[in-house]
Amino acid sequence: MRLRLSTAAVVALLLLLTLALAGCGDGSPSGPDVTLTPVAPVDGVITLFVSVGLLRQQLSREIRIHGIVSDGGDVPNVIPERAAARFWVRALDEGELEDAVTRVVRCAEAAAQTCGARLEVREEENSSPVMKPNLPLANVYREQLEALGLAETPHPPAAHIGSSDITHVARVVPTIHPNFPIGKDLQLHTRAFAEAAAGPQGEAGLLEAARALALTIHTLARSPQRRREVAAAAG
Repeated sequence: MRLRLSTAAVVALLLLLTLALAGCGDGSPSGPDVTLTPVAPVDGVITLFVSVGLLRQQLSREIRIHGIVSDGGDVPNVIPERAAARFWVRALDEGELEDAVTRVVRCAEAAAQTCGARLEVREEENSSPVMKPNLPLANVYREQLEALGLAETPHPPAAHIGSSDITHVARVVPTIHPNFPIGKDLQLHTRAFAEAAAGPQGEAGLLEAARALALTIHTLARSPQRRREVAAAAG
């Protein structure tokens, strides 16, 4: 069993590069004789990924950047009018996150300038804040793990920097983020992990965690003092 107390914040970005027209600040033709500048926005997206790959070397190990090309055209023999990439920037520290996001956007600005495209940056709805764990609630849960004879495994804060929308929940109500074992040497978001989660070990882990959570609720229901501590930590 493991209590995740350091779920990262994530900023989700859509970086959209579109064709720009020569001599037109707003990207629209000013007359019938306007000439198109040869621009390939998809080249800008490729340049962006190269730049972000180099940027990773300059960032701390507590920062993660993941990206995909979400729009790169439809057929090889037509230069697309637009290209787009989606990036997630994750960090445990909000200051480091802000700095990393700024640097990713600068990479996109430079890529757009290099290929002559216009850049539009949008922050998407699936951004989330840093986890706000409720330590008194976590301690009650830990006591139940001990009572059930379930060992808690250590989890160094930067070992696996993940993000989850549970961080939004933690800003509203007292929240903990328990993990439970479903097998050995498994990586998240893999077929092996999905198979283990749906198998006997996944079911056994789920039942163990459910028992610990049920006992946590039972303990809080019987102890006004523990409930006050949890409420005070929630602010």
